[in-house]
Amino acid sequence: MIVIKPFLASACMAAFMALASSASAATVVSGTVCEGGVAPAISASECDMTLGDFGNTPSRFILTPGGVFGLYGGVANGSRADQYLDTWMIDFGADRYNLSFNWAPKRASNFDGFLFVNGVSYGFDTAINPTGASISLGSLSGSVAFIVNPILGSFVPQERGTWDLQVSPVSLPASLPLLALGLGGLAFARRRAAA
Repeated sequence: MIVIKPFLASACMAAFMALASSASAATVVSGTVCEGGVAPAISASECDMTLGDFGNTPSRFILTPGGVFGLYGGVANGSRADQYLDTWMIDFGADRYNLSFNWAPKRASNFDGFLFVNGVSYGFDTAINPTGASISLGSLSGSVAFIVNPILGSFVPQERGTWDLQVSPVSLPASLPLLALGLGGLAFARRRAAA
């Protein structure tokens, strides 16, 4: 019996750790990725990968870029505003990525709201851009939280819209390795000449 207790404790701990790590494991994404809530602007057949509804918990979907990708989704504002957010995280690691967020009303309806990127807010509103617009988010790295909130307040009780996030790695200039090699060669030649 004494041998079984440590074995059971070890087995339970291993099972708990496996469940905990799988719950927070990142999903590697590339190509065309679709959120599973309000239908995005593209058809389901165009999606290389379809995830579930992003919902209200950013840590529910943690994405890791596997290259260039487009993330497509949609949101709606209705009577229960807390049910209509899209939230997710992207872990870019140490690499830098250029991001562009695009939004549009669905079926020529009114649509407004906010995009929050690590706490910085960007507003969107069909009163200003009737057919939608693009918001450049610049170059980002590290772990970044995103929230698309269609509750700006101008159009209630019902509005629907689509969004997409285009993500591409910041390319290293082709001449940078050559410059480093050239500077290293000059340093070596100078050191050799001094000796």
